[in-house]
Amino acid sequence: MAKIKDLNMLLSLIGEGDAIAEINELWPAAMKTLLEMSDEQPRKTHKGSITLKIKVEVKDGVAEVGLEAEVKLPKRARRSTIFWISRNDGFLTNEHPSQIAMFDGNKPRTTIDGDPPVFDRTRAGGSTD
Repeated sequence: MAKIKDLNMLLSLIGEGDAIAEINELWPAAMKTLLEMSDEQPRKTHKGSITLKIKVEVKDGVAEVGLEAEVKLPKRARRSTIFWISRNDGFLTNEHPSQIAMFDGNKPRTTIDGDPPVFDRTRAGGSTD
């Protein structure tokens, strides 16, 4: 008669090894999630936990042993975006309504005629050397 004296052996036998195999898959998945969160917000500490629970039910000298796992990870920060509300129709837009269109070639651009002003250092109190 083989006696189970070691918790590692017991865990490997529950559910013919499937229970601990599933838990072994939770560990790297949790670490990957925490790493992704750390990459997204590197100045913040991201904490998680995996809790293992061994359930035992005994009846008439027979023990039924089960294994449960609970994974706790912080909620991911939700991203948001700033939009402006169109005064004409109330729809949202990602372009400021009074901003000049800088990158769209189809929209007219406002131009300023004339030469740019020349900075005169002598009038600004600077040296001419």
